[in-house]
Amino acid sequence: MIRPRGGPFVYSPAELDAMKRDIALCRELRVDGVVLGILDSRNNIDLANTSEFVRHASGIDVTFHRAFDLTPDPTQALESVIASGCTRILTSGHQPTAVEGANEIASLITSARGRITILPGSGIRSSNLAELARLTHATEFHSSARTKTTPGSTGNVSTYFDQSDAIDAVEIQRLRQLADSLQHP
Repeated sequence: MIRPRGGPFVYSPAELDAMKRDIALCRELRVDGVVLGILDSRNNIDLANTSEFVRHASGIDVTFHRAFDLTPDPTQALESVIASGCTRILTSGHQPTAVEGANEIASLITSARGRITILPGSGIRSSNLAELARLTHATEFHSSARTKTTPGSTGNVSTYFDQSDAIDAVEIQRLRQLADSLQHP
């Protein structure tokens, strides 16, 4: 994730420079891809800076993250992200979760016509992946597979920063198996 701070997705020149340095480091470390999202003051895609960052990434896949879901016009935002050269868009379809935004995600996939990958994310679990795939026709999905734990608990989770947030290894296994079955019915 190329992001110098939390908060809005409008960045100062100094923050944009820091982001460029982070991309250069990722390129040096041979990272396969980066995720970023840059908006203008009206929450439209900042096409100039996003395009510059894609060029700066020089062959690294660039995913435009869920800042996309803050844009006022998803169709215009889609075309801007495509024009920037990003390889995919992570989106919940302008809704809190991808399941709630399934219709918008399906519309984006149709409008994209294979020019970019639409990557549904937010709230995706093994319990809803098949239905989301059916509704959207997406071929890639993003899930954090997070679960809540109590401090000191162990089991099928790996702690992730905060003891109350953890990654559920069993959920990841279920998602992988389900994704495999969706690709090879």
